[in-house]
Amino acid sequence: MQNQLIAGFQQPVADAQTVFRAALSAMSEPGLPQTLPFLQPLEGLQAATWSLLQTLLDADVSVHIIEAYLNEAVHSNVVFHTGAAIISDKTQADFIVCDLDSALQWDWRALKRGTERSPELATTLIIQLDDLAGSAASVWQGPGIDGQRPMHTSLSKAFWLKRAAALAFPLGVDVMLVAGQEIIGLPRTTQVQFEPVTEQGAASCM
Repeated sequence: MQNQLIAGFQQPVADAQTVFRAALSAMSEPGLPQTLPFLQPLEGLQAATWSLLQTLLDADVSVHIIEAYLNEAVHSNVVFHTGAAIISDKTQADFIVCDLDSALQWDWRALKRGTERSPELATTLIIQLDDLAGSAASVWQGPGIDGQRPMHTSLSKAFWLKRAAALAFPLGVDVMLVAGQEIIGLPRTTQVQFEPVTEQGAASCM
């Protein structure tokens, strides 16, 4: 294990606070990219993902990391630096680290979606992408957005249908999209029109 370990944050408290503020901004202003200032990735994990895990995980939470990312270095460093339990059952995980293809294969309704009394107990999906930008147009609206926010991402209609099926406000699944050092927040409160609006009809909204 020892030779698999890398250094975590240089200033654990200050650095974690900086990342937490960026993550909070991402979730409170959905669709606006936030850049995390820490450059070092972990083999299999992008720089922003590794920073988020060091900040959001602790001994009281669990994380599911898809097999494609869960090498010895990731396992050793996540456990050592965060104390969180890495579990194989994604339906019981507080956080899930995955790629888009994996997320599209799952039934999000089986994930933790919180309860009426404790909606904050829902799973947060951290989805690693090659790029936050893409050719799929959508329009986001809701809390934290002034009016509407046009977006161009790689998130297809299939993604939005998966997300919509898991939403039963206040229950749902929160999402953080990650690419390199950047993150975009997609909380369950954000409504998304994912099909082009035409003169004949309105777009589908999830």
